[in-house]
Amino acid sequence: MNTAVNRDVQLVRELIRSCHAVLGQAGRAVGLAPDVRDEITERMERVRDDAHGILREAGAVDVHDHLLTVAHYFTGLAAQLLDSGLDGTTGAEGVGHRIEEESRRLRRLAGGSYGSSGDSGGF
Repeated sequence: MNTAVNRDVQLVRELIRSCHAVLGQAGRAVGLAPDVRDEITERMERVRDDAHGILREAGAVDVHDHLLTVAHYFTGLAAQLLDSGLDGTTGAEGVGHRIEEESRRLRRLAGGSYGSSGDSGGF
């Protein structure tokens, strides 16, 4: 396996780790409304499942672009949660901040670019 493939595998594993981190935060947010928790869980599981598919189909996806697209998607999701008017007692604020944090982390891993390679609404 060459270095580029190894890097891609590592980036995808970091993406999966980000999904698990958000899922864990949502699970710990006891005041989070069940419908909001279910929506976040569904979205994170979809992103995680896509990432597992990328690992199985090594080389079929530009991992760098995918990582930036997911980071962009996470930023939008975090903004939705944080702009929803829910205060910190509901748990949404902590989850929103965690998603923001994971978005920044993924961007750093991808090389610091803040661009996106297309519409991230497909997640």
